[in-house]
Amino acid sequence: MGEKGLIALNILIVVSLLALHYYRIGIVPERIKICDARNHLGELVRVEGIAWKVHRGDAYTSIVLTDDFNSTITVFARFRVEVVPGARISVRGILTEFADTVEIMPEDPGDVMVVSRHYSTYLPVLLANPDRYNGFSVRFPAEVEYTRVIYLNLTDEFGSVRGYVSGYSGDRVAYFHGKVRDSRFYVEFASDRCADGYEMVNTTTILGHNGEKVCLRATVYDYGLKMYVSWKNYTIPVYCEAPEIPSGNVEVEGTFTYDSLSGRYVVYAGNVI
Repeated sequence: MGEKGLIALNILIVVSLLALHYYRIGIVPERIKICDARNHLGELVRVEGIAWKVHRGDAYTSIVLTDDFNSTITVFARFRVEVVPGARISVRGILTEFADTVEIMPEDPGDVMVVSRHYSTYLPVLLANPDRYNGFSVRFPAEVEYTRVIYLNLTDEFGSVRGYVSGYSGDRVAYFHGKVRDSRFYVEFASDRCADGYEMVNTTTILGHNGEKVCLRATVYDYGLKMYVSWKNYTIPVYCEAPEIPSGNVEVEGTFTYDSLSGRYVVYAGNVI
């Protein structure tokens, strides 16, 4: 085959692949329920459900998908899918069976869509069956019962540092006094000037003053909080960072998980609205 023939063959291959691609994306897959998946083996379908368990390898992602916590299907993707347990996703792919397990195999990242990043529910539902939802990214309404500031994220013109406190209700801009122990700054009190006996420092030098009494003029840009929130006589601890201290009715978004130190379930919240 001459050079012109090779060029023509390559063009034909590329055109054929493009035609196959556009034919595939033009097909509207049948939407099915997970419980009906076994009846559609070999078909191109779309399913939607909650990511119950997620496992990532170097070049693949395996997701146990459910819509009712009874029926499941395994999503097997030969690429990384950035999804966390509790997220609701929609998957397009061919249904197959492996080791008596129904699998759906998306071909590319565009076949997996995140419908919701959180499992929307209520606190009584989570606490009634906590093992089921352990590790889930959740969202639920609640009322703030109690809030305590456990650290302050402080900033000045040089950088930032964390100051550990046992409660704080002072000004956001202040002179923060305390001691450095084990490379941590423990705030004892705050005032409008540097007190006698404390050495002025900044955020880049403070942690080098181990065991010394130091004073840092800084601004609070985030509060580290431990809160207790409730809903219909159910209560749970919530840990979060926020630029303002939440109160009243809120929406909690975060990871519901078992805390072995306290022996109870907690939420590490990315957001309290």
